[in-house]
Amino acid sequence: MSAGADGIEELQRLLADVERLLRTTLGDLHGEAKVGAGELQASLARLLSMAGELKDTLVHKIENADRRVHDNVWVSVGVCALVAFIAGVIVGHQPHQPHQRHQPPV
Repeated sequence: MSAGADGIEELQRLLADVERLLRTTLGDLHGEAKVGAGELQASLARLLSMAGELKDTLVHKIENADRRVHDNVWVSVGVCALVAFIAGVIVGHQPHQPHQRHQPPV
């Protein structure tokens, strides 16, 4: 599992904790507050569902990227080398300034 998928799982755990806290406090509410809490609970359920879908999508994309890199190892190495070369040219290209010698104070 990747760091991104672990982050999604952490988000799902957090949302589950929020849902549990919401359920424990629903019994203490009355009237309009209870209706609002019900709407909040429905929104939380949708959010949990979306987090699950996001996790599935993220895991699928990560697995695809991993498979492409393994299937095309030398292309991946070439792309990395090209990016490193371009970064080196950009970083190494500094305007030339003539070297000035320091004169000792007289």
